Amino acid sequence: MAPSLPLSPVAPAPAPEAVDWRAVADALDAHVAVVAPDGRIVAVNEAWRRFATGNGDPHGGEPGPNYLDVCRTSATAGIVEAAAALDGLYSVLRGERPDFEFEYPCHSPTEQRWFLMRVAPLPGPSGRAVVSHINITTRRRALLDAIEAREADTRAEAARRDSARLAQLAEEHASEHT
Repeated sequence: MAPSLPLSPVAPAPAPEAVDWRAVADALDAHVAVVAPDGRIVAVNEAWRRFATGNGDPHGGEPGPNYLDVCRTSATAGIVEAAAALDGLYSVLRGERPDFEFEYPCHSPTEQRWFLMRVAPLPGPSGRAVVSHINITTRRRALLDAIEAREADTRAEAARRDSARLAQLAEEHASEHT
């Protein structure tokens, strides 16, 4: 019989650290809201509040207003992006699509800016969805600058071709008269 080894006590697994999810949400740059099945905003993060307050929201970005109603009012006023946001949010809340993503302009009187709206259902039977708006202005400006540079290159190339063709025609014309 082999000698038995002394058993050492097994240390209990460390307890997982509790996470304050409110603090996590508030640490995000994205403007985040939780929307109830009827469209009411039931929770927001600090970035949502700051953006709303900075853009004249009379509610200070606090929960309460109906996100669907805000989109509907804007869509009725002819804002195409609001109609798309309304449709996307409705479709996620009703379970017709697994998520929704949409880029849109949101310019202010002092700056041009663009955002990416993402809507995802909250897991479980609540019927709620998480709506986030991520500022993509830097990326969008880079894209617009690249498009503008490509168009400028295209115009410059066309001008070079036109200039070369004019020079060729002038040369042909001069040789015909000599």
